[in-house]
Amino acid sequence: MSGIYSKIIFICLFLSYIILSNNNIYDTLFIDIAHNDLNKFYFYFFVNILFFISFFLCLLLKNSIIKFFLCISFLFSAFASQVFQDISGNIININDIEIALLNLNSLGDFIQEYSSIIIPNFLVLIYGFLLLIFFKVSQLHINKDGYVYSGIILIICFLVTLSIKRGGFATQGLPTQLQAVIPIPSLMITKNFEFENEKIIIEEERNENIVLIIDESVSFEFFMQAIEIDDSENEYFNNTKKFYSIHNCSAQSVFSLMNGLKVNDEKIIIRKNLWVIAKENGYETVYLSGQEKENNYQYLQSPNDIRNIDKKIFFSKYDHKKRDKEILENLIPILKKGKKKFVVVIKNGSHFPYHNKFDLDKYGLNKENNDELIYTYSLKENSVEFLKKLFVSIDEDTRVLYLSDHGQAFQNKSFKHCNSTNPSINEWKVPFIYYDVQGNNIEDINNLEVYDLVLSLFGIKREKFKPSTNYLFYGNLNTRFDTNLKFKKTR
Repeated sequence: MSGIYSKIIFICLFLSYIILSNNNIYDTLFIDIAHNDLNKFYFYFFVNILFFISFFLCLLLKNSIIKFFLCISFLFSAFASQVFQDISGNIININDIEIALLNLNSLGDFIQEYSSIIIPNFLVLIYGFLLLIFFKVSQLHINKDGYVYSGIILIICFLVTLSIKRGGFATQGLPTQLQAVIPIPSLMITKNFEFENEKIIIEEERNENIVLIIDESVSFEFFMQAIEIDDSENEYFNNTKKFYSIHNCSAQSVFSLMNGLKVNDEKIIIRKNLWVIAKENGYETVYLSGQEKENNYQYLQSPNDIRNIDKKIFFSKYDHKKRDKEILENLIPILKKGKKKFVVVIKNGSHFPYHNKFDLDKYGLNKENNDELIYTYSLKENSVEFLKKLFVSIDEDTRVLYLSDHGQAFQNKSFKHCNSTNPSINEWKVPFIYYDVQGNNIEDINNLEVYDLVLSLFGIKREKFKPSTNYLFYGNLNTRFDTNLKFKKTR
């Protein structure tokens, strides 16, 4: 191939590779980022264009060891990043890479479980490799090679520096070719998580169904008000406790709960994921999500966690007003079909805007009512009524744990939650309920001990719970480069 036709063909082949290996770049840039921060959007849009031009020029350079290894790193970064995104629905970051490297012993099981996702992405990787090896059209003059290499290296150095300033993050918005490459230097010189390989001792064989319900945006104060709207069946809520979520943002809160986050001298310690422990102890595992699209996980589950879930049902296809009702209609039959299930429910709940989460006409409300009133009735419809119908339907072989991912703050015009600068204590205040038919209760526990409570329900020997300090995290769960964890403490 030569001349203008070879250039056109090569450009088309290159663009097709870029599109195939970055199938979520539009949503990331134009929706996730642009809708929140235009300056950030302009920055990452420029970085993408600059990198794609540089990558294109790099592929056209004369064969050299530098070119080969530089481009190969981009190709493998794109492969790893796109596979992770297709499985988890999240942008790969430094924590994901760190966890993956520590779980290489499960690589064979991972490939077997997700072969339908890995194989198409592997073919894209081969496609990129063929572009690198076989297409050599209109080679640039040798004297210009150094400028191209220098330009690419300068871009990478700048992005690595930015990532280090952000504690190893700042990958959302980058093309997949850079998402795994940029954090690697940070990962080589620092780490964020410590993993605890604790002994799991089975104290007694348990056969009950364990249901962990994580509601969305439920304030303790407003939940109690919602209960009082109709107090005819309040016996179901006699054991409701004021509790504190681990984090004031959803994803970090759920991640911390499912992975048993601990803090030791401000170091983050991650324990074995609850899905994995449940499977190892003979539980059928079920995941009901009222927020995520099918197989598009937003709560930081790792691929290894996901492969330990037997049954997954997603409800985002329904209107917000129907999602929790649909969850309940699926949950009750699941619990009636045999014992020893571990079910995690992520409810749609009462996230802002509250008016579209339930039928306002049912309670004589309209959009003009104030947020606090609409929110209270949303909790009445989506949380209180949900729990009443569930509690009356379960049998003596089911244990239910209920809490929310975070609370809500209504003072001034601040964020209702997920405030990373000066959060209100109400962003963490949530209700906590333990329910079984026998009317048992549990001792007071702090917010980092819910994980141990679940293990005790599995029949796993744990230390007795002691009332102690609640850690209220906000911002990034990040300790790299001497980054201080952001948290408050309360009893």
